[in-house]
Amino acid sequence: MVDVKGIRIGTGKPKICVPIVSRDAEGIVESAKLIAMSQADLAEWRADLFEGHGDTDKVMEVLRRLRNALGDKPLMFTLRSAQEGGGSNLSGEQAARLLVNAAASGNTDLLDIEIFSYGGLLRMAVDSAKGRGVSVVGSYHDFHKTPDKSEIISRLVEIHASGADISKIAVMPNSKRDVLDLLDAALTLNEKNPEITLVCISMSGIGALSRLTGEFFGSSLTFAAIGEGSAPGQIGIESLATVQDVLHSSLG
Repeated sequence: MVDVKGIRIGTGKPKICVPIVSRDAEGIVESAKLIAMSQADLAEWRADLFEGHGDTDKVMEVLRRLRNALGDKPLMFTLRSAQEGGGSNLSGEQAARLLVNAAASGNTDLLDIEIFSYGGLLRMAVDSAKGRGVSVVGSYHDFHKTPDKSEIISRLVEIHASGADISKIAVMPNSKRDVLDLLDAALTLNEKNPEITLVCISMSGIGALSRLTGEFFGSSLTFAAIGEGSAPGQIGIESLATVQDVLHSSLG
């Protein structure tokens, strides 16, 4: 379980995170204002989609404005690399520096760090972020396929071993059975290693089940859209929250 500004990720219903995907500063701030008034538990800034993400000073200024616009909602800073389906074309060294700067800014509560990108180079930012009191979401994304169950589990365990507070994997299903494989991996790991706070997402339309049923399988965070989503298969926040409430009540 990870406590971020009183939001306890890893207990009860999976917490709802809404990504901010606007390309310009004004759009980013306006999105933050909408999230601040919504039922989202936290927001994620996909900084890699910001048109100025190669300019550290611009990123830090937008991050400051974003923090103010969100009020008390926790904020996750994400710089998704092109190799994991994102919009950043920065080098590994540039990406690591930007992540460290974001953690040091005092304006973000969580930092998404791709544990396997750039040959594992970004792992150096884990200790830096945690030293600043910023929680780390260690992540891995595959926009082409769903690895087999054993690989999913081994990657999540390795992410946890890196020092990340939350272990996240998001994969692309090519069949309904791929979705079941992901959910089976999440449940198996949750049963064997309940101390690992998991986020397990199957993308696209057929993967929507994984975004709705995390409480049953041990996934602690889900992503919903207000307007444009950041990944295939994201569900509108109102619909997702309603289904989560129904499922949660069935658990008694």
